[in-house]
Formats: sequence, C-alpha cells, structure tokens
Amino acid sequence: MSPQPTRKVKNIETGDTWIINEEDFDPARHEPLDGKSKDRTSPTIEEYVGAGYNPNNYPPEGHKEIESPGLKVHKAWKAHVAREAVANSNLPASTPTQPSAPSTPPATPTTPTTPSTPSTPGTPATPSKT
Repeated sequence: MSPQPTRKVKNIETGDTWIINEEDFDPARHEPLDGKSKDRTSPTIEEYVGAGYNPNNYPPEGHKEIESPGLKVHKAWKAHVAREAVANSNLPASTPTQPSAPSTPPATPTTPTTPSTPSTPGTPATPSKT
C-alpha cells in the first residue's frame, strides 16, 4: 500500500496549520499553503509585482494574501521601515522656519533738519539762516 498524497493547509476558521490527505481538502474550509491549489484566484506577491503592481498595495482588494518567500521578505521590510519611522520620530523636529510677520521699526524721534550751505572738504557744514 502506497502513502496517500498530502497537502499543507491552514484552517480558515481557526488559523491552525495542518497536513491533511489530498482527498480531505475542502477549499471552503482550507487555505492551501503548499502552492498546489488549482482553484486559487489570489496572486502571490511575486506574481503581483511581476505584473507591474506596487508591492505596498498587496494583496489586491478582495483577495487574500498567499504565503510565499517574497511575502515574508516584504513583511520583514515593512516592519523594518516602521521601526525606522518610530526611531526617527524621537529626533527633534526639523521644521522649516516660517517667515515672521514684517515688523515695524520702533519710532525714532526726528529732529527738524534745516538746509545747510555747501561745505568745502575739511570744514563742517553750517546751517543757513532763513
């Protein structure tokens, strides 16, 4: 008697991972983890990116994530980016300075000026009398 073919699945209701006999596979209850599903409609992240889509939008709306080596790498990268963002959030904010409102110079007392007569170099100007 030869061994029965098996497959690795995740129970959709409980999240448990099992190895079951091929004949016991029920797509309504099991999510295949071995890549053997012929009725799988969701792409792997490798297929999704290979088709030109942004990996940050994976899985596409209405689809489930399909476990794959690429998905593990992508999740690790997203976790790294999130940790970096948290670490960098502790730095002082370097916000651009806002231009301040124009300030008016303080009023300085003015003294009335009187026209002066032209002076020659080296001699002070003398006010003219009017």
